[in-house]
Amino acid sequence: QHWKAFAKWCAQNNCEALPASTEAVLAYVGHLAEASKTRASSLQPYLSSINAVHADQGFPKPAIGHLIRRVRQGFARICTSTRPRDTRIPLPAEAVVKVLFFGLKATAVERLRACYALVLTWIFLGRQDSSVALQATDHGITEHAIWLRLQEKTTRCSGTRRVIRLPLTEGNDDVPSLLPLVAKLGRRYTNARARHSTITPPVFFQLEGERKPTTATMSSWIAYALKYVNVA
Repeated sequence: QHWKAFAKWCAQNNCEALPASTEAVLAYVGHLAEASKTRASSLQPYLSSINAVHADQGFPKPAIGHLIRRVRQGFARICTSTRPRDTRIPLPAEAVVKVLFFGLKATAVERLRACYALVLTWIFLGRQDSSVALQATDHGITEHAIWLRLQEKTTRCSGTRRVIRLPLTEGNDDVPSLLPLVAKLGRRYTNARARHSTITPPVFFQLEGERKPTTATMSSWIAYALKYVNVA
């Protein structure tokens, strides 16, 4: 497949594919870089196929040597400089605090859920996919702490379940803690959820009659909560 692509490019650019010159290989690598269809880490199969065909036919391998190494280094720099920029914007603490106080004034279970899902995910530095899949038995609020039972990967195929607790301290005059208010919001959502459902779904942020939430669902909750506190 890679050899056919090289041979086709040579035919289109009036270059000899077999035997090919090192200059032709360098030009082909430049073509791959401009096309942005190949990363530096996946360039080797292209070069190996060219060398293999030449070796099979008794010709010197054209895709080796100092010039090839240098052009590969340049290819890697091009890929790095043109890598798509991460456009995600961190959610500032001020916005989370606004959502927290907005949620404490809410009575509808859907609004309580949207606010608590955002705040809980933020304070535990969680991901959207872990929050939407959170089981009701893996979350709790005691007199002294908010806790989550989280899955931590140890290898590709296994993991360890660990309980993480955030203590409900009041803080001090200089640095007051908002965690007691987060716990208050969590209790309000939990109680409203229990009143809303005759059969409580196992997923913590799922209400009776709903499908299991997804990351897209979580995104809609975040957008909903931020809209009401005027955070774009």
